[in-house]
Amino acid sequence: MIFEGFILFAHRILGNFSDRISEPFGNLRRDLQSADIRITLSAYLSGALLSSIIVFSTLFFLSFTVIILKNMPILNILAAFILSSAGALAVFAVFIAIPKLIAGERKRSIEASLPYAVNHMATIAVSGVPPLAIFHSLARFERYGEVSREANSIIRDSETFGYDITEAIKRKAERTPSEDFRRLLIGMASGISTGGDLSSFLNEAANSITEKHKNMWKDVIERLGIYSEAYVTIFVAGPIFFIVMGSMMGLVGGGPINPVILMKMFIYLAIPAANIMYLLFIEATIPKME
Repeated sequence: MIFEGFILFAHRILGNFSDRISEPFGNLRRDLQSADIRITLSAYLSGALLSSIIVFSTLFFLSFTVIILKNMPILNILAAFILSSAGALAVFAVFIAIPKLIAGERKRSIEASLPYAVNHMATIAVSGVPPLAIFHSLARFERYGEVSREANSIIRDSETFGYDITEAIKRKAERTPSEDFRRLLIGMASGISTGGDLSSFLNEAANSITEKHKNMWKDVIERLGIYSEAYVTIFVAGPIFFIVMGSMMGLVGGGPINPVILMKMFIYLAIPAANIMYLLFIEATIPKME
């Protein structure tokens, strides 16, 4: 609520300017929709711009105050301006990146649950229920995560906003971050509008998506094998070699840096930092498992 209030306040101040500069940010509009952030592009840009202005003003004021109090050379004002501008640009870049990151996380969640959700839909469709009832059933199963949330969105468009079920499905197909789910929805919309056999389509889609899911996890297991070998080489054998070399350097002596200090920095700083980076890499490259 606080964030939405801030965005609304920013849009009142900078809305006209944001409208004029919004054209180059077409990808951001798509990212906002895929991330299910229910804020218009113009309003979001207004929030990003106002945040950048606040950061710039704060950093420049603090830097200028330090320059005056410390009687520093006046040329440092240029450095303060550059620092403040860099901070403002960083904040704006974070605003631009956030929707893409959220959309990427939603895509991973959808594709992790999709094989199970489509099989559920195919099972329900066999009984001949209307398409909207299939999405109602899907929305009730919260264990499907973002897929259930997407189903709720289709239900809302149809029942609250009055869209035809085919149009509601097409709208969601345009906004979902998952390409597999998009193809499924487009196929459903086409089948419904042409009077096709929805049950047969969902069964075929379930088999196809499940097979793709199996192949994906086979590739993941192979990659994990490579990653584990790399981990043993870099993070087990590597530190042992470094410690042995450090001990030998300590015995020989004469180096510009104390080998004991170097080894402590390696053990207490470099190794933990490298392990954290490796874990983040694994988290970013391995799909979610539901």
